[in-house]
Amino acid sequence: MAKILKKRLPLLLSTFFRITSTAGISVVLQLYMADLGASLLEIGSMSSLRGLATIIFSPIWGSLSDKHGRKRYLLISSLISLLVLLFYPSASTPLLIIILVSIFAAANSGFTPIATALSSENSKRRGVEISFFNTAISIGNFTSKIMIGFTLLIISVKTSLWIFILIFTISVIPLFWIKERNNHRDTKKRKLFFNMEDMKLMRESNLWSIYVGTFLRQFGVNGMLSIAAVYMVYGVKLSPFMVGFLASLNPLVQIFSILFFARMAEKKRNSKPSILFGMFFSVLSLLFFAVWKSPLGIASAYSCLGLGYGAFISGTTTYISFAVSSSLRGKFMGLFTSARSVGVVLGSLTAGMMSQLFGYENAFLVMCTLVLSAFFMILFFFKEKVNI
Repeated sequence: MAKILKKRLPLLLSTFFRITSTAGISVVLQLYMADLGASLLEIGSMSSLRGLATIIFSPIWGSLSDKHGRKRYLLISSLISLLVLLFYPSASTPLLIIILVSIFAAANSGFTPIATALSSENSKRRGVEISFFNTAISIGNFTSKIMIGFTLLIISVKTSLWIFILIFTISVIPLFWIKERNNHRDTKKRKLFFNMEDMKLMRESNLWSIYVGTFLRQFGVNGMLSIAAVYMVYGVKLSPFMVGFLASLNPLVQIFSILFFARMAEKKRNSKPSILFGMFFSVLSLLFFAVWKSPLGIASAYSCLGLGYGAFISGTTTYISFAVSSSLRGKFMGLFTSARSVGVVLGSLTAGMMSQLFGYENAFLVMCTLVLSAFFMILFFFKEKVNI
């Protein structure tokens, strides 16, 4: 047990500090750009460019780690990211911030697919190992939400930015202590980019339905999340403090949900029920946002969203880890990250336009329909290859 913990701890510590940092920076940076006189369009474009960079570069980083080693590219990705971050506080124009954000996102997009693939190789219980990694992400998100409130209340925006950069620096240190198993590479020459062999594997293992369903879920969920704060303040008439408190329920519930559903998927070697639970609770969350306008309704919505995310991420990442060989796992985890990012970018843009034209409630219902279609796609088209 001590040996496994020693093997697991460096990556989990790095993940926790990294997510705490990046989640905090993404919020503080919006305020920093506003102080520089950026327009709402410029501030909003950061999210789109961040998503676009993730879509493009996640599979590339994953493929490189498949070919040349996980630890090496975790370090390269992290050190480049840190170098870019150090320029943030000295950037004097919104345009320069946008350029730096794009470069940072391209470098930082390597962490999740490589770290997920590395987690799956820490023991034979892949689903459980990945659940610890996903839990570290949720704890980092929860911690960042608490820290943002305290730091911005006490100190300036620029000083807050430096604090989160310092936390990112701390996150790089444990990576040097990672001990990598070198059995994930094979003798077959692998192509860096997506190709026909990958398409064939996706069809044979039914991974295509996972990726399409993931896109639809993220489209709906992140579309909702992109306007949720404004909706709660102006539509439900909640205070900003209450908005922050209720939003923190999502990552808090995720912590327990991930651990529970990962064990269920791992024990039964059947990820489909977990994925379906994730889609169902996500649909329920969007319904609550649309029709239950009270603090209790919003709390229920965020709690359901946390349950849904835990079930969804546990089922999908566990299945991907069993559906592809270790020599392709980085690439396919990268494709999974890309599918989510496409949904994030398009969902955020669509929900914003729809809420302005048709109102928040109608926008939520449309997003809910998209997630419901993802539920039925998994239900009817995803047939798990239990012997992979």
